[in-house]
Amino acid sequence: MEFYYSEDLGKTYKPLPGSPGWCSVFDKPGEYLGYTAVGPEDEAFGRLDKWLEMLGVPQSGGYYIVSPAYWNTASFPVAQYRPIPKPVAPDPGSECLKLPVSVVQDPTGLDQGDTVQDPKCFKNGDASDPGFVAGGYDSSGNGWRWSCTQSAWGGNPAAEGRPPIQLTKDYISLMWQARETTWAQIKFSYRYNLVAVGVAKDASGKDTYVATFYNESPFTVRGATLRAYVVQDGKWQLVASTRTDIGPLPRSDGQGNFLPVYIAPSYGPGVTGGPPQSIDSNVIKWTFEVPPPAGEYRLAVSVNLAFTESGTMVPEPMVTVPAYRNTTYGEPLTGTKMEVACDPYVAQIHGRSASDPYADNWVEQGFVGVTPPPGGGGGGELKRDDLAVTGVQVLDAATGQPVSSPQPAQNLKVRASFASSFDVGGWAKIRLYKYQAEFGRLDEVRSESVYFEPRGACTREWDIGNVGTGQYKFIATIDLYNTGNDPSTGWKPEKFDGKYEESTYDNNKREAGVTGTEGTPREPSPVQRSQSVWYPPLTWKERPIYEEYTEPVYGWKKVPFSREKVEEGKPAVRLVE
Repeated sequence: MEFYYSEDLGKTYKPLPGSPGWCSVFDKPGEYLGYTAVGPEDEAFGRLDKWLEMLGVPQSGGYYIVSPAYWNTASFPVAQYRPIPKPVAPDPGSECLKLPVSVVQDPTGLDQGDTVQDPKCFKNGDASDPGFVAGGYDSSGNGWRWSCTQSAWGGNPAAEGRPPIQLTKDYISLMWQARETTWAQIKFSYRYNLVAVGVAKDASGKDTYVATFYNESPFTVRGATLRAYVVQDGKWQLVASTRTDIGPLPRSDGQGNFLPVYIAPSYGPGVTGGPPQSIDSNVIKWTFEVPPPAGEYRLAVSVNLAFTESGTMVPEPMVTVPAYRNTTYGEPLTGTKMEVACDPYVAQIHGRSASDPYADNWVEQGFVGVTPPPGGGGGGELKRDDLAVTGVQVLDAATGQPVSSPQPAQNLKVRASFASSFDVGGWAKIRLYKYQAEFGRLDEVRSESVYFEPRGACTREWDIGNVGTGQYKFIATIDLYNTGNDPSTGWKPEKFDGKYEESTYDNNKREAGVTGTEGTPREPSPVQRSQSVWYPPLTWKERPIYEEYTEPVYGWKKVPFSREKVEEGKPAVRLVE
């Protein structure tokens, strides 16, 4: 038996580690052409056990069932996005090659007890010297020798297979009658590939989108990077990203169920996966928010594929671990490797070349954005090594619609978008200020620290309640602060991640203004209220408090003495007899 695996779904094959080796067959008694299996007693089992388990080949009674003839009779379900290739079955290109057995009448070297039923084995080779030579006497006393060796029939092992090795005596006996034997080439294939299916706006009606991806390999994908870009005027701006695992291609156990997964995926923020042991266990959905820009734009999503500002693709490797075997090591089948082949059907849909392995790693969809209300001064285009506030809007808190003249009881929220053009990640401080023109007062109302991926972006929404009458400005800043009350001066810059200077700070703030309006006049109505009150005393008067005590004194003791001022008395006159 020779075992091969293909990472591009059958275009190219590599020998499976541990191949070749002799294997068992399961069939009816007396038959010599049966269904191939790999069992614990087989020479190939010790070398192929972990690889066959990793590929999801089902077992029966401790045997891996690898027979092409057996599995080609099985049926498999079809998923929503693509048919599941027969993952447990060898490819249609797997071959069970019939090799000629040479039989000649030749008693040389035979002993009296050697028979065609209990033959003498002259050779029973291994992988380095394949083939066998056997001999025995028939019932008529004629001596025979039969063999199948590489040198005898001149076959090319790479193209036509190899003679069998390490046969049992029963099998060698059958070869005297059969005049042929078999050498199987078992080929398993899949795509070492991730696919972006599509992106659509969420049914909630907010600026929320859902992107769908799936994994075509039978391994668990670790830490795949999902990204979303807004594309306008030829510029690609990263607006959302996350990292997540993705489950393996579902495998059948051959009995109508799916194989269990030992190393399950761990999903990242905003990511949900299909149910385990189901037709969609290798499918994920990513839900994310993107503030719509003004006018028409395209939203592109990708997996393990970054884009520069000009739209140049930067492919990233796919990191995998075994899913159907309880181990984290599976090289060379798993590990950190670039994708090998794309889904040609997906590439064709998008008009891309199927020769590019990453042609199916991204998908885009066109949308129409909103027209922002007047205002929004400051901010703007990103320069190199730059942070910027790319958008600010004042919205109705309930409907999410832009507001320019809110009513007194109307609750509002501010949505602000921020972006970085730095090629390194780092922390930045984002803030929201409210400026009330009537009182000339500037207040910081919100602030938080945000980590930006390289060339990353983020959006924040802050509830701000309602405003009164008059002119208000809401100013969003990034790494820029003001401790005064004049929004036109006094802004102080900060370093990105505490150590990187920006090429410019002109776009580190952006504002949106609203004018609060008075409510509809109402007819006054009498109101009765009560409230407890407290009044201070009219005058204060101090009263001395004296304390008397007796202390025994032996000898004498000096004590403080205070002479009180004695007012002079007035003589009193009275008459006496």
